[in-house]
Amino acid sequence: MPFTCPLCRKNWIFTSKLCDECEKIRHLIATYSLETVNNVLEKVLVINQFKQQKILDHGVKPTEPKKVEKPKPEFKKKDNYKNINT
Repeated sequence: MPFTCPLCRKNWIFTSKLCDECEKIRHLIATYSLETVNNVLEKVLVINQFKQQKILDHGVKPTEPKKVEKPKPEFKKKDNYKNINT
């Protein structure tokens, strides 16, 4: 597999070292440092042991945030604009 991206191993490449998606990741690492990118990935994507144990113990399923409905405004009919036949 000499023409696959070495990072994702899915996309085919012919003229560069990385595919477009992996090149974005490389650019983020060059901009923010490898340590910062890894910290963000750990905080956002990885479930820590405490949260994982809590989910297993209580059978809590991850839920989506509830949508809050905004109250609808009430429009009052003004007396000035009664039905007028033209």
